[in-house]
This record gives sequence, structure tokens and C-alpha cells, in this order.
Amino acid sequence: MIPAIGDRSLRLQHLVKTVATSVTFQRLVGAESADEATGHIYEDLALDDDSEPLPRAIVRHQGPQTADRTGTTSFLGRGEMTVFIQYDDFTDEQLNGWYGLSGERTDRDRRRHMNNLYGQISAELRDVATTAGCLEFQRLEEFSCGEVDPVTENGRKLIELTWVIHREGLP
Repeated sequence: MIPAIGDRSLRLQHLVKTVATSVTFQRLVGAESADEATGHIYEDLALDDDSEPLPRAIVRHQGPQTADRTGTTSFLGRGEMTVFIQYDDFTDEQLNGWYGLSGERTDRDRRRHMNNLYGQISAELRDVATTAGCLEFQRLEEFSCGEVDPVTENGRKLIELTWVIHREGLP
């Protein structure tokens, strides 16, 4: 793989590591470790042509990334980055296995599971906000979660969790 060089690529690499440290994300993608989970995280994937399988995460820059000079040789970087975690809606069997339950599940159960994932991953992202090698950020915005229009997703019942991460620190 081509190495990450320069501020833009390094920010993405640090965000990949941040997401990969989430044990909930690791469980979602069936990874045994953060290193294995990175194989399910894609930088700047915009077009869904089924070339990158679900479940997965997509990380990207959002809006302008600025570097304001704070001294004669130092800069303070600011900007927003986005994390999308996407998965196919869970079957009854998958939900039962996740929670150790049995029986039929409802749409209400599926929405609760989606919000459980969202909340657990949010907490795990916050836990590493100042960890070396991860993306340092000051604000985590739980932007949205829910079903994506199945027409635009070739008939798939795709669930998407979206965070906006506000960073301030190194460029």
C-alpha cells in the first residue's frame, strides 16, 4: 500500500485508526483486532458499486480544512471530517445472536439495535480522542442514523450511521 504522506493523508489514516479501535465496530465487521478492522474502512469512497463489501466504514474530509498560523513556524489546523458506518439490516437470527435472544424481532428491535451501535461507537470514539496515532478531535457530532433509500442502494436495506468530527490541532 502507498504510505500516507502529508497532512491530508495522515488525518485520514489517524481517523481510520480511531474507528478501527472501536470494539463495537470490530464486532460489527467480524474483526478480531483493530488491525483487522482497518481492512473494512475506506478513505473517500463515494460511489457504491459493491466493490467494497458491507459492513464497512467510510472516512472523509468534509468542507474546508484550514491551517492558521499561530507563530512564526506553527500552524493550528481546523476542520471537519465525516465517518459513515454502513451495514445491511440485521436478520432476526443476527439480532438474536448479538444479544443472546431467541424469537422474532420487530422493526422496533432493529431501530434499538441501530441506536445501541451508534451510542456504543460514539463512546468508543470519544475514549480515544487524545490517543497517540488516532485523530485528535474536540467535538463529536452524532449527525444521523437510519435506513438509506433502498431505490438508490439497488434494493438493499442499508443502514447508515454518520458522525461529523470537529478537529482542532495539528494541520
